[in-house]
Amino acid sequence: MRSLLTFGCSFTQYRWPTWANIISKDFDQFHNWGYPGAGNSYIFNSLIESVKRDQITKDDTVIIMWTTVAREDRWTKDRGWICPGSIYSQDEYDERFVSNFADPTGYVIRDIAYITACKKILESIGCEWKFLSMVPIQYYDDSVYASETIEIDQAIKDLYSEELSSIESSIYEVVFDCKWWSRDELKPNLPDDHPTPVEHLMYIDQVIPQFTVKQGVRDLVNFIDQDIKLDKPFDWSVWGDQGQVARIIK
Repeated sequence: MRSLLTFGCSFTQYRWPTWANIISKDFDQFHNWGYPGAGNSYIFNSLIESVKRDQITKDDTVIIMWTTVAREDRWTKDRGWICPGSIYSQDEYDERFVSNFADPTGYVIRDIAYITACKKILESIGCEWKFLSMVPIQYYDDSVYASETIEIDQAIKDLYSEELSSIESSIYEVVFDCKWWSRDELKPNLPDDHPTPVEHLMYIDQVIPQFTVKQGVRDLVNFIDQDIKLDKPFDWSVWGDQGQVARIIK
């Protein structure tokens, strides 16, 4: 059986179908580990848990959509995983924490290490895998429409050149033309700033076209997209399997 396992933030698992849901239609089994607000720490931990739980084999397909680096994921005994999104626009960590510990270069160093580890793990398994991204890694903060960037030190670029080059073009580049506000003309018809199903389909076609989307699925995506723009509530029963995962380490 052909299994697809996907990992990411709300650009992977959302209240309507994403790129992950769309390409899952061509697989026998689907496990979507995406979680809204998740950072790359959560994504890394999710892959490790999935390797142990799902026993990923060389016959499986794993796709990770890395998110912005300036996120602080924590697991606590009382609340499980806490994933509040950008450190610069959340209410879990106080201003003192942000001032003392939120450092863009530190986040880049940390998250490139996660990316490197995941790459080596997947290569050792021998499965088909792809790294996608919400934004290029230098766009560290999405709380201000990704206008904040960092110049990554050349030594870091040189050391991790293989890993960085393994990440495909981001949704920010392909769908949003490097400007979150590039869709302003659509906003009156959009419930929020997340990519719509049709935009996710466009991303698939341009970045990972090897994953074929059948015409029937395209028609369904277009139908759902029209309803979303009419602000109609989305019913997952129209789509089918969401691939949601019940984590052991919640």
